[in-house]
Formats: sequence, C-alpha cells, structure tokens
Amino acid sequence: MPENSLRLVGAPGSTSADLLSSAPLDFDVLFRRFAPYVARIAYKLTGNDRDAEDICQEVFLRLSSKLHTLCTVEDVRPWLATVTVRVARRHMHRFRFWTRMRRPNDPGDIDVDTAGVCLPADDKVALTQLYAKLATLPARQRTAWVLFHGEGHALEEIAAICGQSLSTTKRDLVAARSALQEAFK
Repeated sequence: MPENSLRLVGAPGSTSADLLSSAPLDFDVLFRRFAPYVARIAYKLTGNDRDAEDICQEVFLRLSSKLHTLCTVEDVRPWLATVTVRVARRHMHRFRFWTRMRRPNDPGDIDVDTAGVCLPADDKVALTQLYAKLATLPARQRTAWVLFHGEGHALEEIAAICGQSLSTTKRDLVAARSALQEAFK
C-alpha cells in the first residue's frame, strides 16, 4: 500500500491536531488542511481563480517532493506561505509582461466571481478596480499588502515569508497603501 494512502488512526478521544503533530506527515491530510489557505493567498495575489488554481497545484507539487524535509505540521504552513508567495510573484512578473502587450488598464483576466460568493454589483466593481490597481503594483508591494490586509499576517511573518528584512516589508506595505489611496481618491 503506498504511504500516501495510509489513514491516520489515533487513540479514542484524540483530535486531528494530535494526530497531525504525532504522526508522519501525510500529503493527503496536509492538502485537505492547507489547500484553502494556499488558494486564498494565490487568489488574492493574482485576482484570478484559474491562476490561483495553477499556483496552488504548483505549490503542492513542490510540497510532495519536499515533504521529507519538513518535520512537523507547524513547519508546513510557513513553508507553504513562502513557496506560494514565490510562485505567485513569478507568475505576477509574467502577467505584468503580458499585460503590457495588451491595452493599458485592461483588467484582463481579473475574476471577481469567486467560489459561489454573490457580491452586489457595486462591490464587484470596487473589487475589480482594486485588483486592477493591485496588478499594477510591483510584486513585493502587492505581496506585502495582500498578506497584511488580506490574510492578516503580522509584519514579522510577512518579512519571513518573503525572505526580506522587516524594514523592507514595512516600506513595501507603505508604498502599496500610498498607491492604493492615491488611486481611490
């Protein structure tokens, strides 16, 4: 039987958190637990369901090959956040290149109809405008803004996820805020 198909079975009264912290890491369990987190970050960074799915798949493909290097479940979430940001940044750089080939200010692939969430028309317009403006920001600024305002990460966490200093993260966040405030005056 392949290792990934093993089911976690614990003592009566044990919780899934107990099982995850004491058992070897299981890819299927990690995917079910963290795929929504990865997809949410990817969507907020790209503004597009299709791109977020691609990024999520690439991140979990990388996880499958690096699973043996992670010791505990507590190691997985920060690792996934870091890899998601790196993959999404690479994607955003490619997206910016290709959007320059299209008409300027064309929202292109921005998709605000997400996972069955019904938004009023005004909210859809505002969200589309936000993602269009976020798409014009440099990847570092967009990442800082999304992780801070969209995901609620602390500045120290964002700096660690992005592999940069705390002061650089603060500058990126301030620059993103300024650009968005200017755009929505």
